[in-house]
Amino acid sequence: MTNENIYSPPKSDVSNEHHSIYEISFFPRKSAWLVFLLTIVTCGLYTPYWVYTRTKMVTQIPNQHLSTTAATCYLCITIISILVVILLQMFAKNAGIGNISGIMNLLQIVFYIIAVFSLRSTVEVFLRNAGATEPKLNKFLTFFFCTIYMQYKINKCLDELKQPKTSQFEF
Repeated sequence: MTNENIYSPPKSDVSNEHHSIYEISFFPRKSAWLVFLLTIVTCGLYTPYWVYTRTKMVTQIPNQHLSTTAATCYLCITIISILVVILLQMFAKNAGIGNISGIMNLLQIVFYIIAVFSLRSTVEVFLRNAGATEPKLNKFLTFFFCTIYMQYKINKCLDELKQPKTSQFEF
């Protein structure tokens, strides 16, 4: 037998640590201007890389179910498309490579739309659950300014959630 008092209250750790599955720190804060600059310097190659890395980050978050298949296909098809364009430049007389290039571009657009909008909806839900007041991502802006716009909104929510909450009635 032990000498513990069976009528004593249970002991537990009641520290103030907040362990939320919606920790916004999963997303790094990166300047939207830097994202824009990288997109320009890499001739658009940064966009599929950004979508792929953010999709991988979202899949690391518990209770966020997002497949990386579309983002991976988007990244791979973009790289293959560039290789096809290089081959097209080398062997310009071959019409078959031109047809392949057109098909690759069409596939790239399809996987872009699937990857970006599935990432958009998952990020929206995540930011809303993390406590952001304006997590809504505009569909039009997401389509045309994907990486810059989404990084801007993520940064805005990061800044909002890192500010200490103040009461309305402070004097």
